[in-house]
Amino acid sequence: MSGLQTPGAIDLAHERRFALGGLEVRPSTRELVAGGQSEVLEPRVMQVLVALARVRGQVVSRDDLIQACWGGRAVGEDAINRCTQAIRKRAEAHGGFAVTTIPRVGYRLDESALPFAKPALAAPIKPSIAVMPFANLSGDPDQAYFAEGMIVEITNALSRFKSLLVIASSSTLIFNGKYIDAREAALQLGVRYLLEGSVRRAGSRLRINVQLVDGSDGAQIWCERFESALDDVFALQDSVALAVAGRIEPTVQSVEVRRGASQPTTNLGAYDLYLRASALFHAFVGGRHLEALDLLNRAIALDPDFGQALALAAFCHRQILTSGSPGDAEDHRRQALSLAERALKAATDDAEVLVTVAAVRALLGEDGDGACDLADRAIALNPGSAAVWTLSGVTRLAAWRPEAAFEHAQEAIRLNPTGRTGQIGTMGQVRFWQGLYDEAAGLLGEAVQEAEYPYWHALFASCLGHLGKTREAQLALARCRALSPQALDEMAHENISSRSGRQLFLDGIAAAEGTAPAANPE
Repeated sequence: MSGLQTPGAIDLAHERRFALGGLEVRPSTRELVAGGQSEVLEPRVMQVLVALARVRGQVVSRDDLIQACWGGRAVGEDAINRCTQAIRKRAEAHGGFAVTTIPRVGYRLDESALPFAKPALAAPIKPSIAVMPFANLSGDPDQAYFAEGMIVEITNALSRFKSLLVIASSSTLIFNGKYIDAREAALQLGVRYLLEGSVRRAGSRLRINVQLVDGSDGAQIWCERFESALDDVFALQDSVALAVAGRIEPTVQSVEVRRGASQPTTNLGAYDLYLRASALFHAFVGGRHLEALDLLNRAIALDPDFGQALALAAFCHRQILTSGSPGDAEDHRRQALSLAERALKAATDDAEVLVTVAAVRALLGEDGDGACDLADRAIALNPGSAAVWTLSGVTRLAAWRPEAAFEHAQEAIRLNPTGRTGQIGTMGQVRFWQGLYDEAAGLLGEAVQEAEYPYWHALFASCLGHLGKTREAQLALARCRALSPQALDEMAHENISSRSGRQLFLDGIAAAEGTAPAANPE
């Protein structure tokens, strides 16, 4: 009788990853990883490897292998031999383990490198992160409490992002005072990213350094330094935690998008499809919303309750509706509202889902007050998210609350200074509606340098028209028309909820085209 106690076939999707010799074995994706390079095994080969690895050093009978890997179905000796030979081939290539045949008994996996007593945890599908103990560089043991407090506060702040899986701080504090390689720590904790840091006190000031590390290869992805007077250490912990969380989430998302972009779409799961769609959506390039919607529909087909995908698909329908793309406008509107409702039911505590639904509803002219309340709920759930503040600004603008829209866009830039295109566009629109055309032109001019969004080009043209800069305005209009065939009065109706706002926009367009006098900017 072998030591394999596993009735039925092995389900690779629920198997934890583990170390084997010099390899990392990832059953859920059927990958063998060594030196940053991965190889995908056939499903049956991976099942046999998992079955042998579960009881490494013990003999597994042929019957037990068939039960665990083939569900007890009748299979020939050749099928088992083909799988064991494939594993032996990898053992010869990488070393550290071997598969031994015990005549007329079964097979045994022998290993000379890493013990199986502490298997590595499974890496979750969505990006995962652990906040490691911060090093106390002050030479003052009394500062240790502050360093430990930083771990807890940053972990709590990151936990508000539903797009991340964050390991509890109690799990990482066991590494306090110990050196451990980043790759080994990531493997033990089952995470893809590590946040490391240090605390140094110099007189009445405190300096905190943090860095985000890729757990697969130990490479630094991002780093930043925070420095403040040591007046209120608890307030400092809160502010640093919020700032770090606000920087990390978009950084991780951009890395995940690049990681997913290297995979063929035919092999992507629901989350990877969502990530790729999100990159297309936020590229601010005409026509990308249709591509993004196709990927999101595939993600939703795989996971019908994927709140983030449902919310973004709703936003795609709204953007397609207002871009003048071919199709039934009423159908896009209906689908946007339907998907938004489904997203709310699927993810009632996800701040980004709530605020995306709020923006969609406000932009479609559906209950501006209710949309703003929904955005407020999102901010309360995750005040450190730049994306939440950005979409809250969009919601306020659509509900015709320009001052609040401007303030929320500014807060988003404060939280994530590198991703400012959408916020600058919102701020430019606010200044346009306030008649501050010089400031609006500067903001909108910056936005259209980064975004091929027809409406922004049209608004920029209108702004220049009001300023009497006819030639520049006509160039902006030409770019708008090259991006979208939509008539400008229709574009105004779809994007501007206020009648007086639509008229202001069209007056600027008329001035740009030379069919009406420009308004006095004063």
